[in-house]
Amino acid sequence: MPKFHPRNYTTTLWDYTVNVASIHAIATEALVAPYAAAKAAVLSLTRSAAIEAPPKRPAN
Repeated sequence: MPKFHPRNYTTTLWDYTVNVASIHAIATEALVAPYAAAKAAVLSLTRSAAIEAPPKRPAN
């Protein structure tokens, strides 16, 4: 297996962005407002990236 090298990373044909958020991004409960806001921001950023990204840079 080849070792990681920045040059190898930049020559790949496909790059993927995967962000992980929780259910609190959509449906939340009391006393978790800062956490829920952060997860909603991650979800929104992922959606925006998926819309604006070039075809070979999918975001999920």
